[in-house]
Amino acid sequence: MTTSGSPAPEGANPAEVVAAGVTRTLELARTWLAWDGVPVPAEDRIYTPNKALRRYADHLVDHLAEIEALLAGVPTEPDHWHASAVTLGSDLAAFTEEDLNEADERHIGIERSLNLHPC
Repeated sequence: MTTSGSPAPEGANPAEVVAAGVTRTLELARTWLAWDGVPVPAEDRIYTPNKALRRYADHLVDHLAEIEALLAGVPTEPDHWHASAVTLGSDLAAFTEEDLNEADERHIGIERSLNLHPC
């Protein structure tokens, strides 16, 4: 899935799709430095900048685990994330320039790991 919620075009290079998703997510995160501290409701859940970035990193880690399992020739393991249904205390923390810098490093690092594996 792309960050717009639509599936990647058929035949799209998965590495390019991941790179574009990380770029788009981090571009959006740069706008969150002005967040007022009030979680944003969406259906039956709430979202904050920290929660959105945590969930996106979790998603990337899931993909990395699937690739590693496939390359090792072992079955993939289902994840047990509570996904966005749970809001952690850290999700409610202020979103600062330092948080953005850490998110950049975390997401770009995971993206690089995913792109080391040819798909």
